[in-house]
Amino acid sequence: MSNNSTARLIRQDQLVAFDNWDKLPPKLQGLGTRVVLIGPDGYLFDLSGPQAGRQGVRLAKTLQGEHHWPFELLITEGAYQVGVTIERTNYKGRIINAGVTIGGHNPPMTEFQYRWADNRFWGQMEQDKPSWLGVYTRFTGWRWTQVRLRATVDTAQSIDVTAFGNNTATEDVTFIAEKPYYAKRMKFETWDAQKARLNPTDDDDGDPTTGMIALANCGDLPSCPIFLVVGAGDCSLQDGTTDMMVPLPKILSTDGYVIANSDPEEITLVSSKDPVDNLFYARIRASKILEAFLHNLADRGERIDLRMQHRFHSPVPPGTVAHIRVKHDNPHAQVTAFMPQHFKRSR
Repeated sequence: MSNNSTARLIRQDQLVAFDNWDKLPPKLQGLGTRVVLIGPDGYLFDLSGPQAGRQGVRLAKTLQGEHHWPFELLITEGAYQVGVTIERTNYKGRIINAGVTIGGHNPPMTEFQYRWADNRFWGQMEQDKPSWLGVYTRFTGWRWTQVRLRATVDTAQSIDVTAFGNNTATEDVTFIAEKPYYAKRMKFETWDAQKARLNPTDDDDGDPTTGMIALANCGDLPSCPIFLVVGAGDCSLQDGTTDMMVPLPKILSTDGYVIANSDPEEITLVSSKDPVDNLFYARIRASKILEAFLHNLADRGERIDLRMQHRFHSPVPPGTVAHIRVKHDNPHAQVTAFMPQHFKRSR
């Protein structure tokens, strides 16, 4: 290949150097820990690992709070009690304390390069916009969590960090993650009613309106599936690993596609054409007389979630393959199930 190219072919006599894992160069083994930060505008910062400091920013020597699952036991104790009573466990937001070095001497930076790196990094650190913190190891792969600045960065610095060609500064930064877990890409699978009719299986028990979706929760935390339902009609979804089917309200053609979230902390149903439910529509529904005369008008302002009569209660346990039964009477319906993958630790 040409001398200007950074790639080259491996000769046959060189292949022997790559047939043993221990002979591979460290960069190809990739056994170290890599930490990156992606800002709200998509700028990537290699904070630790083989490419650390590539954008002029790297982690200092210590990092606190990024690894272990944050929790606190709520306890009570009395004067004559032996030991304590554990009441419950509180799961708190993840607080991450990090030392961040901007600039550096390996390789040395000019004052202009330092100013550019400093401005680019702090321009991405917003208190009202989340960034993504990612941690990678060969053992666990990538795991991600959303973070943002928790408080003002006020580390004492010299009056001019570029004096005498220094062009470097180390700041103490505190991040907070609202959701304390780390996540991987969701696993998903689709049941197509039309294909199920053409290719019946044992999963439908002879009922062409019923199907089965198998999804694994590979995380170490319980996971609540999310469903994307396409097609008007009556639809029911299995509640976690239980035998209970949760019926959705009748999906109208005017609703568009519907997202059903089995997480009790989230809105259960959202449609692509949900109206804005304002005070006007709420008062019509609250007034029995107006509702009798203007019921069609009241329905226009009602979100599909307000028509939901049943709720989901059972998440999928960690390390479990869930066989989720779905049912839809529309012969052209599609139901896609998504399984979030949540982890307690970063690696």
